[in-house]
Amino acid sequence: MRAFHNITLNEMDEFLRHRGFTPIHLPNVKEHVYGRVVYPKITVRVYTGIVGEDSKERGTDAIRVVAMKRMQDGIIRPVTPSDSKVYRLENWRESLTIRINNVIDLVFDDIQAKREAYV
Repeated sequence: MRAFHNITLNEMDEFLRHRGFTPIHLPNVKEHVYGRVVYPKITVRVYTGIVGEDSKERGTDAIRVVAMKRMQDGIIRPVTPSDSKVYRLENWRESLTIRINNVIDLVFDDIQAKREAYV
């Protein structure tokens, strides 16, 4: 079994900022969340599983990646499944990069499919 890796806020912050993400503060959310605009009104969010300066305890929440869109009514809703999670293991950086890219691909595949439907 692969070993749990405690990810610090500094590690995560450096990793995500280098990829264009910035911290966002959400009401009633205790963990650190980062976001990056990838298309007008669409943001990819990373829910880090970090509360304070370190990861939550082993066996609790994983890192989650989801694309969110501000709808015409102003409400922000997920536009990709939220099951794109990353376990806090030694290879978390590689796994998180893959999940972020997969979510971005889903966003653009959906946009392209909608464009093609109107041709």
